[in-house]
Amino acid sequence: MFEEEDPPEATRGETKEEKRKRRYFEKLETHKTDLKDRSKEYVPADDPNVEGDPYKTIIVARLNYETTEKTLKKEFERYGPVKRVRIVRDPKTEKSRGYGFVEFEKVEDFKTAYKQANERRIDGRKVVVDYERGRTIAGWLPKRLGGGLGDTRNTTPSFLKGAVR
Repeated sequence: MFEEEDPPEATRGETKEEKRKRRYFEKLETHKTDLKDRSKEYVPADDPNVEGDPYKTIIVARLNYETTEKTLKKEFERYGPVKRVRIVRDPKTEKSRGYGFVEFEKVEDFKTAYKQANERRIDGRKVVVDYERGRTIAGWLPKRLGGGLGDTRNTTPSFLKGAVR
C-alpha cells in the first residue's frame, strides 16, 4: 500500500516580495541592455541640427517652455556677441523641451557667460548654464543614456533598502 521510495520534496513558490525583486532586476537588466544599444548609436557630431564650435557653445537648461530664441539671445548678448541660438524642440509637436544652446563669437564671451549666467532668471525660471559636453568630452553620454553628472536620479526602491544583493 505504501511506496518504498521517499515522496518528492515539496516545492515552495515565490513570495510577493521575492517576485517583486525578481521582476525589478529583470527590468533593470533589460533597461541596461537597451541603454547600451542606444548609447552606441549616440554620435552628437553627426546630428544635422548641431552646428558651430562646441568650445564656444553653452547649454542653457531648465528654460521656461514659453522662452523663445529671441528672448534667449537678448539675455545672453550682455556677455558678448551671440553667433547662434537654438532651443531644442520636440520633432512632432514643435514644443520646447526646456533647454537650448547659445554659441558665442568669442571664447572669452563664452567663458564669461558660463561663469556669470548660471541660476539667472529668464522668463521667471532659474536656468542652469553649462558648457556643451556632447562634442567636447570623448565618450560622454547624456543622462537619458545612462551618463550625465551625479547620481541625483538614482533611487533605490524601498523593498531593496538595507537588502544585500
